[in-house]
Amino acid sequence: MSNRNTDPIQAIRRSGQPGLIARLIAPPDYPGDDGQLSERGRVAVMLHAILSILIIATVLGYLAAINNPRPLSVAAALTFALVIEIAAYICVKLQQERLAGLILVFGLFVIFSGIALLTEGIANSGTFALVLVVVVAGLALGGRTGLVIAVLGGLTNLAIVALKMTQLAPPALIPFRPLSFLIIFAATLLAAAAMIQLSNRGLREAIQRAVENEQVQLKANQELQAVRSMLEELVKIRTEELESRSRYLQAAIDVSRAATSLLETEQLMHEVVNLIQAQFDLYYVGLFLLDPGREWAVLRAGTGSAGKAMIERGHRIRFGSGMVGWSIANAQPRIAAEIGRDAVRLATPELPDTRSEAAFPLRSRGEVIGAMTVQSVKPEAFGEAEISTFQVLADQVAVALENARLFSESRQALLEARQVSQLMVEEAWQNYQKQTDNLIFRYDHGQITALAETAGDGSHPVLRRRWTGSLSKEQVLALPIEVRGQEIGKIRFVKDPSEGGWTQEEHALLAAVVDQLGVALDSARLYEETRRRAERERLTGEIITKMRATNDPQSIVQTAVFELRKALQTHQAQASVDSAPPHGQAGLSTEHSSGASTIVDETG
Repeated sequence: MSNRNTDPIQAIRRSGQPGLIARLIAPPDYPGDDGQLSERGRVAVMLHAILSILIIATVLGYLAAINNPRPLSVAAALTFALVIEIAAYICVKLQQERLAGLILVFGLFVIFSGIALLTEGIANSGTFALVLVVVVAGLALGGRTGLVIAVLGGLTNLAIVALKMTQLAPPALIPFRPLSFLIIFAATLLAAAAMIQLSNRGLREAIQRAVENEQVQLKANQELQAVRSMLEELVKIRTEELESRSRYLQAAIDVSRAATSLLETEQLMHEVVNLIQAQFDLYYVGLFLLDPGREWAVLRAGTGSAGKAMIERGHRIRFGSGMVGWSIANAQPRIAAEIGRDAVRLATPELPDTRSEAAFPLRSRGEVIGAMTVQSVKPEAFGEAEISTFQVLADQVAVALENARLFSESRQALLEARQVSQLMVEEAWQNYQKQTDNLIFRYDHGQITALAETAGDGSHPVLRRRWTGSLSKEQVLALPIEVRGQEIGKIRFVKDPSEGGWTQEEHALLAAVVDQLGVALDSARLYEETRRRAERERLTGEIITKMRATNDPQSIVQTAVFELRKALQTHQAQASVDSAPPHGQAGLSTEHSSGASTIVDETG
């Protein structure tokens, strides 16, 4: 208990809370989302004010009962009105605004209608107070409810008049007194004025809020317009950037396609520089390649008449000098946004209109092979997007040039290999034809005949013609027998004159067969050479094995001579060992020598 009383936080909270009377007379609080009073709160505050005014007016109405001959009747009517007003007030405090408005409006309507009925008729203060009920209904429950109460009030007054005229209504229970009428009339006027003032105040507040909201809305619209303008400008900038990037990307694709589709170096370089100049609207584009000594960067391709003139005069830049040489030496791009600001740049008389220049290294497989220079008539023409795009293009061009060089070297190596292969095939077949006598055959009506006639020197066979009659060109078909592009022979087909000439289908069939014949002949030759080589190696192995069977030098020499004579199928073989060979080396000879010799003939 003592702790609760001495808690400073609780004390501060209690001290900050209003008292009981203040809470009873304070209007309800309905804050809106923006800190302003909500519509429900506005109605509650208005009802609270109206009820406060009516309660005060009712309390003042008790003064009229003093001057009235029947004060108890007047006090009873005022007490009934006060009860209705307090009930509505309690409903307001309980946040039941709609119920409070209904209780107040219809309660007052019944009270004032009853006063009019029990007094002198409609010409009294009760009838006049019905105007106050209409005002309260309009303020508390809305304009439609006020209109309904006005109609009901008019109908009620008509009914009272009818009842008075027909004398069906009772006589006046509360007599008319001017002072009472004046008091009730003044209280009604004060209440109506207060309500009108309250309505005007609410209207002014509403108008003020509307003006403030309008100002806030205007300010928000201005800010929104500024944001919109900023967004439109940003969208415009981004759109231009996207269009520029799309254009650069399309240009890069076109250059890459051209670079990958060409394999001839000179054509590739000239095509690339012209395409880059056209796609990017540049003043000049040039390609430099390093010489074999990597001392000079030589201009190999340039756009326009300036590029042609510089190529003709052999334009070159020393390694490390100028923007091109610096870019090659450092393997990095170099940009001159204003040509007068770059001390490294070298001026070229053929390009007087250049205002900005950039050089990009040609990098391929980790090595710089040259540089690409791009020049524009506009100052500061190369931004970050352009620099990255041109460097990508330079790398693609470098790879394409390297591929073209490798392709050219591979093609040259293939051509040389083919020539060597043809020479080897020609030499092999010449040797094979020298070793083989029967290589000419004739097929005639189911008979195959080997033709052994040779030329005058006895080295090359000659094909003999053994047919009678005259033959036309359509009846004779001669096809070459080729092996790896080398002609090793010919085959001639002769058709019977009665069967006509050779057709296209027959020619194609025979050509295919002859092609396979060349392959088969070369395979047979290779097989024969392989077999002979294997036989020679076998004989060599056998001779070496027999020679190693003994350690006696004389026996080794005799065995060697005997086996060689036997393998070479000669009648006689002789081997001699020099007694004093030059340089301390022993040798075999078939000539006379002063050392020991061994002679082997067919008799052993």
